[in-house]
Amino acid sequence: MKLSTQEIRDFMAYLSALLVSRKPKSIKHGAPSVFHPRFGIDFAFGTPSIRGLRGAGVSFVCRYLSPAGNSKNLRRSEVVAYRRAGIGIVTVWETTAARALDGAASGIHDAQQAKQMLRELGAPPNAVVFFAVDFDDKTQPVGDYFRGAAHVLGKHRVGVYGGYDVVKRLLNADLVSHAWQTYAWSGGAWDHRAMLRQFSNDHTIAGVSCDFDRAVGPHFGAW
Repeated sequence: MKLSTQEIRDFMAYLSALLVSRKPKSIKHGAPSVFHPRFGIDFAFGTPSIRGLRGAGVSFVCRYLSPAGNSKNLRRSEVVAYRRAGIGIVTVWETTAARALDGAASGIHDAQQAKQMLRELGAPPNAVVFFAVDFDDKTQPVGDYFRGAAHVLGKHRVGVYGGYDVVKRLLNADLVSHAWQTYAWSGGAWDHRAMLRQFSNDHTIAGVSCDFDRAVGPHFGAW
């Protein structure tokens, strides 16, 4: 079967991420620690096989928080399985794509719900929440939403998921402490402060439909 150019690119991206994730991490005694980029996935639905995740070199998963009852939400059983397997967890809050346009009160409301959900999931008290700006936001006024979220969680626990422009604006304004940048709406540019990067979409690993992510620094928001 002949593969399309995009399928070949996606496969090469996967191989690159897999090789990076398996790069030896040992260092000589007394030498400064070196961070090697880590490979992870994000997904909304399904329960991946832990064996399949390990076999694919996945070292962290990015999972959703949203109002109770949504089938895409991270579950306590997942948390237990990932932590036993040594797989990190990144949490992102998303209701609607443009929720961040709804102002400070909405940021407060969403952060309060996220805080309660994390407590119920057994997350550490300093767990970071990425709030999604899931559209091509180049100039929209989303700052108040993130101020509201920080009022509840503290800025040190607030991150943003989005394209290059919104990530850059919120970091420059010192409204978030973490950034998860997607290649979508980024035009090939990466903000060097975004320690978590979504670099390819529409794959299947360990039985779930997912996107590929890369952590490029040690403090990328996983717990």
